[in-house]
Amino acid sequence: MKKDKLTRQQLNSLDKDIWITLLLDMQDPILQQTIAIEKLTEQIALMNTRTFGKKSEKLQIDEDQLSFFSEI
Repeated sequence: MKKDKLTRQQLNSLDKDIWITLLLDMQDPILQQTIAIEKLTEQIALMNTRTFGKKSEKLQIDEDQLSFFSEI
């Protein structure tokens, strides 16, 4: 369902009622796209957390090894 773009000249010649109709027709698709973008952003954040977040594996410290970050 591809619609042709209007030129600047065509837009300047449009009546106020047509402008109102165009803007009202654009509201629902924009809202749906915004909701879809928010959902996808949340999914990406969740996947990033699962992939790069804290792991359930615990760090095993060897008591015989010197620690580079130990307090002096």
